[in-house]
Amino acid sequence: MIDYSIVKRAIDRADVCGLLACYAPPDEYDSESEEIAQLICEHDNAKRISEICSKVFSRTFSENITADRFLSVGFEIAGMLNIKIRNERPEDYRVVEELTKRAFHNVNFPGCDEHYLAHLLRGHADFVTELDLILELDGIPIANIMYTRSALVDENGGEKTVLTFGPLGVLPEYQRRGYGKRLLEYSLEKARELGYEAVVIFGNPENYVSSGFKSCKKYNVSLGNGEYPVPLLVNELKEGALSGKAWTYKESAAYNIDMSGLAEFDKDFPQLEKGYLPSQELFYIYSNSRFR
Repeated sequence: MIDYSIVKRAIDRADVCGLLACYAPPDEYDSESEEIAQLICEHDNAKRISEICSKVFSRTFSENITADRFLSVGFEIAGMLNIKIRNERPEDYRVVEELTKRAFHNVNFPGCDEHYLAHLLRGHADFVTELDLILELDGIPIANIMYTRSALVDENGGEKTVLTFGPLGVLPEYQRRGYGKRLLEYSLEKARELGYEAVVIFGNPENYVSSGFKSCKKYNVSLGNGEYPVPLLVNELKEGALSGKAWTYKESAAYNIDMSGLAEFDKDFPQLEKGYLPSQELFYIYSNSRFR
C-alpha cells in the first residue's frame, strides 16, 4: 500500500472518465483512489499501476476502461515510489543552490536571488537544520525546502515561536508533478512532530491552500498595521493554537538579506538569460494586495 494522497492527486489530474471536468464533486474518485492505493506495491512499475487502475475503474463504472488510458497516472505514481526525503548535508550545498537558482529564475522578477538566500540562511541562528530537507528522485536531488523560526506577538506582548519556510524549490522539469507538495507536506508533519504549532509564510495562495494554508485574516494575524496581506498565509499545525488572540507576525531577521554580495556570489553559477514571465505580474499583484 502507498500513500493515498499520491494516488488521489494522479487520478484526479488524469480525470479519465471526465467527471471532474463536468463539475462532479472533488471526492468523486475517492473510493477508487483508496482501493488503488491499497493494491499498489512499492516496486510496481507504470505499466502495472495502469493495469490496477484499469481493473478498479472498469469494475466500478461497469465498462472496459483500458490500461493505456491510465499510463500518465502510472508514470506519475511510479515516479513517486522512487523518491526519498532526507536532510541536506554539506556536500549538497552547491547542488541545492544550483537547483534553487533554476527553480526561481525569472519566476518573480528577471533573474533571481533565492539561491543566495539559501546560501546565507544556513548560518543564521533561526535556521532549523532538522527541517532543511531534500527530495531525491532515483538518487538525484530535485527539490529542497528550508525553514526558519519566526514569531507571532499577541496584543499583550506575548510571543509564540512559529515557523516560516522558503525557499521551496523544485527543478523546472519536475514542477507541477506533485514533488513539491509531497516535500512540503512531509516537512509540515515533521514540524508538527518537533512541537511547532503554526507555520506562517508569504506565498501564492494558489500553491498552498491545498496543503492546509489559509488567509492570515482567518487567524487574526497581521503585520501590525491593521492590514492583512493577501499572500500572508497560515497553517495551524495544532488546532486552536492561535484562537482568541490578535497576532502580529515578526519574520525572522534571517530574511533581511544584504543583496550587495549577490553578483559576486552568482559569478560561479551557470549564467541564465534574464527575461519576463507572466508569473512576475502575478507576483506583483499578490505582493501589493491587502485585506482591510
